[in-house]
Amino acid sequence: DMRDIARGAPDRRPGSIGNQRTAARVAEDLAALGFRTEIDRFRAESTSLVNVVARRGGGSGSQVLVIAARDADSIPDASTSAADTAALLEIARVFEGKVAQKTLVLASVDGSTLGDAGVRRLAERLESGSRTDAALVLSNMAAGREGPLLLAWSNDDKRGGIGLQRTALAS
Repeated sequence: DMRDIARGAPDRRPGSIGNQRTAARVAEDLAALGFRTEIDRFRAESTSLVNVVARRGGGSGSQVLVIAARDADSIPDASTSAADTAALLEIARVFEGKVAQKTLVLASVDGSTLGDAGVRRLAERLESGSRTDAALVLSNMAAGREGPLLLAWSNDDKRGGIGLQRTALAS
């Protein structure tokens, strides 16, 4: 849970021991839930970073990405990256043992405070030949705010169905 992540590694700034420890925990948890898990180590802005990418295969050639930044900008930082990481792990628990039509890709990315280095790295390394139908970014999940928590976005003239948006908002 969010508090366990924040207490276990209060300093999760990029390259920190706490961030590396949290990455190892996320990878272990995702693998235990039956996801094929990969640890991707890389460098950005002279900092050693690590992404954790987990996959659960689906029946089609399409995939859905769920992305959460793991690194923190400040100490302590429970309401942002710790909450986002906890939400990513909860999504993995929900899908444990479930058969899905599309491949589910869960990504715990590093370097969000370094120009989104982890997301850029993830985009570069996505499996070729797989069509990405949706990318959901978990961001500031525990921050208090008003207004919609879902922003519909598209990089072409197609949009997700209103039914999907309403389901996501209601969940």
